[in-house]
Amino acid sequence: MLGLSCVTSIGAKNQGKAILAALLGLLISTVGLDPINGIERFTFKKSFLMNGIDFIPVIIGSFALAEVYNNLENADRREDGLVDQKVSLEILRFKDMLKMWATFIRSSVIGTIIGIIPAAGGSIASLVSYGIAVRSDKEPERFGKGAFEGVIAPESANNAAVGGAMVPTLVLGIPGSPTTAVIMTVFLLHGLRPGPLLLREQPILLYSIFIGIIIASALLFLLGRYIAREFARVLKLPYPLLATLIIVLGTVGAYSLKNSYYDVLIMLIFSVVGYLFNKFHYSTASFVLGLILGGLAENSLRQQLIINDGSWMGFITRPISCIVIVLAVGAFLSPLLGAWREKIKRSKTISA
Repeated sequence: MLGLSCVTSIGAKNQGKAILAALLGLLISTVGLDPINGIERFTFKKSFLMNGIDFIPVIIGSFALAEVYNNLENADRREDGLVDQKVSLEILRFKDMLKMWATFIRSSVIGTIIGIIPAAGGSIASLVSYGIAVRSDKEPERFGKGAFEGVIAPESANNAAVGGAMVPTLVLGIPGSPTTAVIMTVFLLHGLRPGPLLLREQPILLYSIFIGIIIASALLFLLGRYIAREFARVLKLPYPLLATLIIVLGTVGAYSLKNSYYDVLIMLIFSVVGYLFNKFHYSTASFVLGLILGGLAENSLRQQLIINDGSWMGFITRPISCIVIVLAVGAFLSPLLGAWREKIKRSKTISA
């Protein structure tokens, strides 16, 4: 609920279209086998749709390839028929980063909390953190136009979610993400059973894991500042070559997910969807957010209804659930309240 409420920030220009895009994403997330009853839904007798539609090919198509289509369409409107490639390779200075300490801390806390939730992952943490950063900023219109906070917020949350996902894995034996599921499998192969006993029987191993995460984060910060600058030089390539490179890498990435040509087909289909979204000013990010959160929201909703014998009162009578619902409803209504206040201010100004 809190994650879905971010559509009001991601699609700030047109709330109605953002909500419609999120609903479409929720609809696409229902494709495949019903997780409770095992019934086929919207598969159209196609076996490759029985496992559902993975969000990674959708993201590659709707963001990367759709942007290539958009740039190629607008190429004839630019000088020499090429997309302008004036790229700055400046790196944000450390003292400037310190000025944004609130964004770092807030996003890291959000990422850690969401990372602890099993199956949530860094993608959800990034989107939620970005939405909260937009909503809490005094000038939200800067986001999407090069605001540093728009990069810091999702990346800090994504990195923090890695450590957060280790908590349920090591403490409860429940994998918090696909990566920690692999780690847990390796533990089991070596005769180590994740859970409360691991904390008591293998404290040195756990401390080694914690120290390794800290060292990896430090190296990522130090080396990333230099490596990112070199990788950014690829943007100085002529755009026809760069567009071809993006399409090839996107195709390889979609295929390597499951070694399936069907994922490449899904990527191509949603590249057209993303292009149409951009053309008619729908929020692609809201659509992807609905797709990512759809499965988690549906499973949690139906499990709770089964536990409560079909009653909805469990969502209201439980204090934590009730607080989350109130916060989510408030987040959905905040843009409407803001627009209503602006309308009142304008009417007062005109009358004065």
